[in-house]
Amino acid sequence: MATWPTIQEGSSGDAVKAWQGVLGIARDGIFGPLTTDATKAWQSTHNIDPDGVVGPVTWAKAFGNVPPVTEAHGSSVIAVPGIENVSASNLRALKSAAEAIGIPVDFLATVVSFETARTFDPAKRNPYSGAVGLIQFTSPTANRLGTTLSALSSMTFSQQLEYVKAYFAPYRARLSTLADTYLAVFYPSAIGRADDAVIAQEGDPQTGQVYTQNAGFDPDHKGYFTKADIVGAISGLYHSALSKPRIAIPIETTIGIAAVLIAMGIGYEMYTLWRMS
Repeated sequence: MATWPTIQEGSSGDAVKAWQGVLGIARDGIFGPLTTDATKAWQSTHNIDPDGVVGPVTWAKAFGNVPPVTEAHGSSVIAVPGIENVSASNLRALKSAAEAIGIPVDFLATVVSFETARTFDPAKRNPYSGAVGLIQFTSPTANRLGTTLSALSSMTFSQQLEYVKAYFAPYRARLSTLADTYLAVFYPSAIGRADDAVIAQEGDPQTGQVYTQNAGFDPDHKGYFTKADIVGAISGLYHSALSKPRIAIPIETTIGIAAVLIAMGIGYEMYTLWRMS
């Protein structure tokens, strides 16, 4: 069985990108000083010797027993709450959508888990804002994408992912981290702002409603929440899931009837005659 390669400062390639996805940092495929520092911090929080080297122990802590992605074995996704109930076909659709958006499937899975209150339900509706779906589309957003909240709530998981891809399209070049990915959904103008920037404040004429509808970002009841509060919430969900075994995304296997018949010893000519009869 394939194994993850040992990587460290100076390494590059797809394995480095995969590891940077675990860390939630920019996935440039280059293991430089920033990746080393983030690796040591990650190892420390997971009770691993913080040597900055990603070897078998570190890979196993992050991915469990899931081997590297290969065409033959499919892929895997982080075990965020709710994803264990998503069908194999929908997991493949989720992975395909993430690839189209240009982000790791782990990022998209984390955002959908967070936004749907861990249900992955395309009809999930926010009782306060009325937003609907996998990334909680608002009515103006739905209209901008050429649809309605009613239509979105009646779509299948894979159908609604087409609108998720369309939503993210304008932000594609700015989605280098999990935080950026989530902020593109929740509050795009916060991308690039300082961590201590106040996003919403209770009673404020412009942001008071945002605060009321998302007061969960202020568990200490400060009366406001910052970009750091938002990022901390989504990052907390992501990192708590890293301690669990990853969910496999099996490849789709379709065997046509011709292949079945031939495998049973029935030649192509007999198959053709059967089709014509």
